[in-house]
Amino acid sequence: MSAEIGPALLTEAIVAYTGHGASKMPREDRDAVALLGQVHRVDLMPAVESALAAAEAVDMSDVPLPSETAGETFRSRLAAARPDLTTEARAALADTWLFRRLWLDLPAQVENPRVQYFARFGIEDGERVPWALYRRVRDGESVVDSVLKDVGEWRADRNRVIWSSTVNPLEADIEPISARQALEFEQMVAERRYRPFST
Repeated sequence: MSAEIGPALLTEAIVAYTGHGASKMPREDRDAVALLGQVHRVDLMPAVESALAAAEAVDMSDVPLPSETAGETFRSRLAAARPDLTTEARAALADTWLFRRLWLDLPAQVENPRVQYFARFGIEDGERVPWALYRRVRDGESVVDSVLKDVGEWRADRNRVIWSSTVNPLEADIEPISARQALEFEQMVAERRYRPFST
């Protein structure tokens, strides 16, 4: 997330995008986000898209839908993945996520491309600890490789680490990891404390 975009402004942008509290059904109002961005003179959409991607990556495969605990579980897991999001932002994203599954019966966002995560590990106190996170996004037409720089902030993989690992797999220094582990790593980044994956 850009240094200019604090939690309050990001929340306002997410609420504007989803219509949380103003619309009976979640929406995808990019124009509202653009207008808000003009007021504050900052491009808010990348930060909103990062939050949406984090919400889509929340693993709810072990939670029955519908259920009384689904909403609470989703918000809790999203909070662990993105501690920078406010309670209101998490509520807006949870409503959107649940609406898409329960009413639209979508397993994932229609426009959401295939996402793969990779981690680079180091040894700390005798244990393998992840210290870098990479992401490959494919939408069927293009491939975008990036590296995590901070919570919600991805930058282009200019060193072509992912590409090199696919061309020379025997010499690769990164390993595929799950979306859940990627979320766990972002939490480590937020806490500035790195440890072995719990899963």
